Amino acid sequence: MIDRTRYCQQCEEHLQILDLLERGRNAEASQAQRCHLEHTIENLQEIRPILEH
Repeated sequence: MIDRTRYCQQCEEHLQILDLLERGRNAEASQAQRCHLEHTIENLQEIRPILEH
Protein backbone atom coordinates (compact mmCIF):
# COMPACT_ATOMS: atom_id res chain seq x y z
CA MET A 1 0.00 0.00 0.00
CA ILE A 2 1.24 3.49 -0.81
CA ASP A 3 1.65 5.85 2.13
CA ARG A 4 -0.21 9.02 1.24
CA THR A 5 0.64 10.92 4.41
CA ARG A 6 3.42 12.69 2.53
CA TYR A 7 0.83 14.52 0.42
CA CYS A 8 -0.03 16.89 3.27
CA GLN A 9 3.65 17.72 3.69
CA GLN A 10 4.04 18.29 -0.05
CA CYS A 11 1.06 20.66 -0.10
CA GLU A 12 2.49 22.58 2.85
CA GLU A 13 5.78 22.90 0.99
CA HIS A 14 3.94 24.22 -2.10
CA LEU A 15 2.13 26.82 -0.01
CA GLN A 16 5.35 27.87 1.72
CA ILE A 17 7.07 28.37 -1.63
CA LEU A 18 4.16 30.41 -2.98
CA ASP A 19 4.07 32.52 0.18
CA LEU A 20 7.79 33.28 -0.09
CA LEU A 21 7.42 34.25 -3.74
CA GLU A 22 4.45 36.46 -2.98
CA ARG A 23 6.52 38.31 -0.37
CA GLY A 24 9.41 38.76 -2.78
CA ARG A 25 11.72 36.43 -0.85
CA ASN A 26 13.01 34.79 -3.99
CA ALA A 27 16.26 33.37 -2.61
CA GLU A 28 14.39 31.63 0.20
CA ALA A 29 11.74 30.40 -2.24
CA SER A 30 14.50 28.99 -4.43
CA GLN A 31 16.01 27.10 -1.50
CA ALA A 32 12.59 25.82 -0.42
CA GLN A 33 11.91 24.65 -3.98
CA ARG A 34 15.25 22.87 -4.07
CA CYS A 35 14.46 21.04 -0.82
CA HIS A 36 10.98 20.20 -2.07
CA LEU A 37 12.35 18.68 -5.27
CA GLU A 38 14.93 16.69 -3.32
CA HIS A 39 12.14 15.22 -1.19
CA THR A 40 10.11 14.48 -4.32
CA ILE A 41 13.03 12.63 -5.90
CA GLU A 42 13.54 10.62 -2.71
CA ASN A 43 9.85 9.69 -2.64
CA LEU A 44 9.89 8.67 -6.30
CA GLN A 45 12.88 6.43 -5.66
CA GLU A 46 10.98 4.72 -2.86
CA ILE A 47 7.94 3.98 -5.02
CA ARG A 48 9.85 3.22 -8.23
CA PRO A 49 9.35 -0.57 -7.91
CA ILE A 50 5.60 -0.03 -7.70
CA LEU A 51 5.59 2.18 -10.77
CA GLU A 52 7.55 -0.34 -12.83
CA HIS A 53 4.97 -3.11 -12.43
